[in-house]
Amino acid sequence: MNGKANADLWDALQKRLTSPRPVDAWPCWNHNSLAKFREDGYVVMYPLGQRKEARRQLVKLAREFGQEVIYEFATLSETPSDGAAGAQGGSLRGGPEARAGSVRRIGKDGSALVIPALPDGRSDVMIRRTISTSASTKNGDEEPTVVMRRVKDLPVEDELTMRGWEGPPLHQIVWEKERVV
Repeated sequence: MNGKANADLWDALQKRLTSPRPVDAWPCWNHNSLAKFREDGYVVMYPLGQRKEARRQLVKLAREFGQEVIYEFATLSETPSDGAAGAQGGSLRGGPEARAGSVRRIGKDGSALVIPALPDGRSDVMIRRTISTSASTKNGDEEPTVVMRRVKDLPVEDELTMRGWEGPPLHQIVWEKERVV
């Protein structure tokens, strides 16, 4: 059932995401090994400057496919060039922030997060926002924000991480920059 749904979704992504048009799209999956849960889907990439229009489009499509939420990811730029949030993301608090070295953040619950600086302004920090697709939200209200770090190695390989992707054949999932429908 998931394979058919992902094939239908791939078709809809290609035909209906037109204004703005994504830069790229590729298959992905989300899993929780402890809960024995995995869901296959897609990542759709847009320039940060088209975030609002893209969000409107994706929320509408997600509603049609019965999704309660979608996730929005942005990288956290380590060294903004113009004094504002970096071109590839923003600060942990959502506003402008310049950083030269490691940063320590204290959460509302008292927990600490230390973000070590990487050379050349690179970052392995992602901000994940949960976007509601509920009909009571206008264009996708933001829910909790999560700060994520890339892991060097996948710590657990189990039946969920080793399972084949459910959807159209992977060789058919190639985003065409200019698509004539």
